[in-house]
Amino acid sequence: MPSSSIKQRNYIFYLRNKYKNKSNTPSKYSFIWDSSWEQIAERYIPFNFNEKSKTVDGYKSPEGRDISNHELDILASTYASCRKKDDDKTKCSKIAWSAVNKSK
Repeated sequence: MPSSSIKQRNYIFYLRNKYKNKSNTPSKYSFIWDSSWEQIAERYIPFNFNEKSKTVDGYKSPEGRDISNHELDILASTYASCRKKDDDKTKCSKIAWSAVNKSK
């Protein structure tokens, strides 16, 4: 049975390191020596979203997920124009995302 998460797999390796071999392992933890626990179930492997970003006038826009190219253009240009005036990345990001939301 494969591990259901990275955290669970790390725990399996922790127990293996703790008990060193199968003969020192308590019976309730004997499953840790089954090699199938080394794999992670496919559905729990983190995947990379299609993140988009664009650079305008040397400023890289915040990454957007599942937005159209038109919305990405609005995001990038608004972010770049704000960053020219103000150095606060968080503030400019919020302004840029509000411009994208207003364009919908």
